[in-house]
Amino acid sequence: MKTYKLALTSVVLAAVVVAAGVVTPMPPAQAAGALAVGSGGSFGFSRNHESMRVARRMALGNCGKADCHIVMTFSGSCLAYASASNGHWGAARRGNESIARDSAIEECEARGGRDCAVRTNLGYECDNL
Repeated sequence: MKTYKLALTSVVLAAVVVAAGVVTPMPPAQAAGALAVGSGGSFGFSRNHESMRVARRMALGNCGKADCHIVMTFSGSCLAYASASNGHWGAARRGNESIARDSAIEECEARGGRDCAVRTNLGYECDNL
């Protein structure tokens, strides 16, 4: 009888543990990114960080100049950065990379850029997509 009660207790305990895992929602995946821009065409991206604070700090570090500042943050989207040889630039946050790239170039041109082009390794950064 003791063995039966012990086995039954184990089964009930296992069922409670499994049910708790099913009922308890998992926290959403965190993904934060940022873009920093500075003088002389310097810029820095960061993506897929656990917090916006970390993403901002990493983007500033990647930009590499004392006058760099955060111009845009993103999460669960794409951000593109375009610049021109005359110093004008544009950035855009959109739902996919193609639209983000096109919008960044349009923003750069609207700000007076003459030969605007996307300036990152991929041409964009996407976060948690």
